[in-house]
Amino acid sequence: MADSARTVAQSGGRLGQVMLVAQVATTVVLVFGAGLIVQSLNALLSTDRGFASTRVLSLRLNATAGGQSRLDQTAYYPALVERLAALPGVESVGFARFFGTINARLTPQPVVFAGETEGTAAGVMEYISPDFFTTLGVPLHAGRDVTWRDLPDSPRVAIVSASLARALDPDGDVVGRRVRYGTAAAAEPMEIVGVVGDVSLGNYRETSVPLLYVPAIQVGEARFLTVHLRTSGPPLALAPTAGAAVASLGREQVGLAATLDFLFTNSIVAERMAAVVSTASAVLALVLSCLGLYALLAHAVTRRTREMGIRIAVGATAGQVARLVMGQGVRLVGVGLALGVPLAILMARWVESLLHGVAATDRTALAVCAVLILLTALVASSLPARRAARIEPADALRAE
Repeated sequence: MADSARTVAQSGGRLGQVMLVAQVATTVVLVFGAGLIVQSLNALLSTDRGFASTRVLSLRLNATAGGQSRLDQTAYYPALVERLAALPGVESVGFARFFGTINARLTPQPVVFAGETEGTAAGVMEYISPDFFTTLGVPLHAGRDVTWRDLPDSPRVAIVSASLARALDPDGDVVGRRVRYGTAAAAEPMEIVGVVGDVSLGNYRETSVPLLYVPAIQVGEARFLTVHLRTSGPPLALAPTAGAAVASLGREQVGLAATLDFLFTNSIVAERMAAVVSTASAVLALVLSCLGLYALLAHAVTRRTREMGIRIAVGATAGQVARLVMGQGVRLVGVGLALGVPLAILMARWVESLLHGVAATDRTALAVCAVLILLTALVASSLPARRAARIEPADALRAE
């Protein structure tokens, strides 16, 4: 009967060890994956988007009832910008149709030099006001900015981003040349009057969107705008005053007032959620592994009480007994690590295309993962090890 009970106990112990190894391997996958996702999010957040977002208040405008009826854009929008720029604490004002409004990917259209029928360049048309680039800190590489004198009855002009300039000409020397936008053969040519730095329209992964900027009032597309104000102090403190200034003209009202960075958060909601969920899963896995290892070692100490007592009786020190227990825990965790690391790398390769700025075999993430799990093993092993070190030989023999 005793032999049968011992056999069952040994079988249960081996099963527990196998389950613990599997649990540790799973924990490696979850912790490593969470590390990669968090690093990827941090890399996205630190991406150079081509503009300075600090101290920028963004106002998304909605038309009031009848506000767009018989609206003279060439008179209204310069007056709106002038009124906002005159507010205390406002350094500059500029607006755009898509920037800060649409985070989705816009479909590029062909951009070719006037007189040519084919080309390899394509870009997205954006509608802006004067001082848009100044307000956002986008550098002007060549030429000039658009002005309020670029009116519907004046020659069509455009500014191109650096990436579009290079796509049109390998040297980027395009100022003064005329281009057509779109596939319509009758599209009116525009003279390129400036080249500016590349920016992201909202997608942190696309920071060099080829853009063709045109004066919004020249083409009659100053609608559904987002107005950006560079401020000398906290941006949101100016929101009520700026909203009142917009409403005072009786045509539009502020639908949303927010910092520019807030407007861009929609483009990384999925990445933020993935980081939160993966981190929570990794922490839960670490806790469960810690509890599992503790339970396994505590059971082993109870089952081997007589053995521990005999070891101490024949001269083993408390430290040696403690190291014996902790060594068993570390060995099991080591096996789990050995199995889990290749599995984690394999799983990471499946989602590598979703990562940004981090490789699926990132050594830093692997090192942090291994250290966390080993620390977990040491914490989980410490209490059973202390209990084993305090066993009294006489009590162990009587318990048997």
